[in-house]
Amino acid sequence: MNLALAPALLAALASAGDPGAGASLSRRPADSAPASPVLESMSRSPGAPSTPAPGVPVPEDLSRSSLAPDASASGAPVLEDMYESSPAGALSRGTLRRAATVTQSPVPKAMSPGASGPEALDLSLRNRAARPAAEPLRPAITPPLATRGLDALPAEPGTPHTLYVNFDGAVLRRGCGNDSRHDCSTLADLFDGYIGPFVGTEARRVAIIESVRKDLREIGVRTTWRRPPDDPGYTMVLYGDIGAQDFAGIAPYIDCGNLWANDTCFAGAFQGSNTGATIILQEAAHTWGLEHVNSPFDNLHPFVEAPTPYFQDQCNKIVANTDLVETAGVCNLVHEMFCETGYQNSFQELLYLFGPAQPDIVAPTLELTSPVDGSYHVLPVELSLYGDVVDDLEPQFYAVEIQQDGQTLFSDEAIRVDLRLKNPPPGTYDLLVTVRDEGGNAGSDRVRFTILPEGSEDPDSTTGDSDGTGDTGDTGDTGGLSETQGCDLGVSASGPAWLVVLALGRRRRRTLAVRCTALATPPAPR
Repeated sequence: MNLALAPALLAALASAGDPGAGASLSRRPADSAPASPVLESMSRSPGAPSTPAPGVPVPEDLSRSSLAPDASASGAPVLEDMYESSPAGALSRGTLRRAATVTQSPVPKAMSPGASGPEALDLSLRNRAARPAAEPLRPAITPPLATRGLDALPAEPGTPHTLYVNFDGAVLRRGCGNDSRHDCSTLADLFDGYIGPFVGTEARRVAIIESVRKDLREIGVRTTWRRPPDDPGYTMVLYGDIGAQDFAGIAPYIDCGNLWANDTCFAGAFQGSNTGATIILQEAAHTWGLEHVNSPFDNLHPFVEAPTPYFQDQCNKIVANTDLVETAGVCNLVHEMFCETGYQNSFQELLYLFGPAQPDIVAPTLELTSPVDGSYHVLPVELSLYGDVVDDLEPQFYAVEIQQDGQTLFSDEAIRVDLRLKNPPPGTYDLLVTVRDEGGNAGSDRVRFTILPEGSEDPDSTTGDSDGTGDTGDTGDTGGLSETQGCDLGVSASGPAWLVVLALGRRRRRTLAVRCTALATPPAPR
């Protein structure tokens, strides 16, 4: 390996391209006020303000959908502060969460080994793997539910749960309740029995999932985009095309104590991760027994307008409708464990229902599949540095780091390793690629390849003919055999199996005729 290569690469690296009230244990009679279904409007009512509440000057791109790529081409690092403030402006749970994109700082170009002039290493993350840019918040209205379950305590408090966000759509079934395991819904007729898939990109889906996870980071609810096993059950939010509706989401009822663990609810296909996550969490929370409250910073507020609402660890007044009419609430057996009658502590109730979050102790695994290990490439060339990540908590954005000789050449966040490597300086590369999940667990793989100067002969394209002429067989001459006959000879039982494996395992540029001739050559005597 060329030990002088890493400093040259580091110097020539180009920036990534493409674009509470006191608690009471008393059990007081509750005034159950009639309510209307929890629907989520795509826009505010006429005359209602559409901007976030005063004192929260945090736009969507500085919110929980963090680490959005810098829209400018300056290459300067992007720092994003995420504040969660109370109406009084006091700092609360998770007060300041700061994250930074680890981008390549602009560096001067350097001479590559043996080069007569500066050569830039173009190593950039492809769009399909990168975190998408955050979108502006879209305010929404979420009226309360018309029906509810019995006021009851959970059968097994502290039991972890799974939230399945279904982006793929479903044909809804009638007559089987709200069973998420079988796509059953009592609201099937409302959607003509069909929910269309979410048309956003894969990276956008992951951003929405991660935004949901951040609000549940201390709660024992695991969020996934893949359908879980039927046991022990899961809540499903269908996130996609809900048709021509005047609302953006709906849940079938408030399930006090989460007595039924397999509810189905719906959310419209918002592209913004903050708006989408808030609607997902609110609809799911209704099926877990939570009601609307009058705090604009809680995920259960009827108006989704705060940049970063969350499950507040304080007692907020329960409201009956979008006019914020105060009510005593309906699921008081749980509410009154933490607050006075008519109040709700969203965070403590979820912690009681599902227990604390389980730490992530499983490391991801990374398998690099391109370029081929040990391959040769002649300039000019554009390579794909690609690898798949397997993890028990996928999907998520992983911290991706690429090193050579202990020096970091690239660092960013991505769903997978998917970069473009354009015309790197000639030399031998030994790249160590590491991916680190949000729990700090790391997995790595390495790839070795050689870049040859322009005009060089590619060793991967030589035939190894016995006459030593080095003929690459570009003329297509098969020696009198048809291509079919030549290949038949190459895979005959008398031929050595390792030759077949070798031919398939290496990167070749030879013609079909030459490959078949090489495979047909009998082994030399031992």
